[in-house]
Amino acid sequence: MTYSIEPSETESQLRFKSYSPGRIIINDHPYDKPLLLSQESILHTQAPQFSQLTPGIISEWVEHYPCELILIGSGTAACLIDESLFLESNKRGIGHAIMSTDDCIRTLVALQSEPRSILCLLTP
Repeated sequence: MTYSIEPSETESQLRFKSYSPGRIIINDHPYDKPLLLSQESILHTQAPQFSQLTPGIISEWVEHYPCELILIGSGTAACLIDESLFLESNKRGIGHAIMSTDDCIRTLVALQSEPRSILCLLTP
């Protein structure tokens, strides 16, 4: 089986410098509050905490920022999450993945070159 990956025509402006629990440095700017990002930019610098997510918040994100995939970095460890948070987005064919913030940053960086729309919540 063969396949090809078509890279995105635009280069992301996000440069992840470092991550440690409680702090993410993007483009030489430190953040200590949750961030909502696309694969190309920071959308909100004071997003809700992972524990504060509701179906309404997820639906609002999807309405304002159409996407194919939602990545959630939950902090220092991957967490189980109530799948009802994603009922509406699942109906629209939007995938989701919940993992540690460290893994989520690596996943986002790897996917930045792909031509797909991604939303990402990073909890420092």
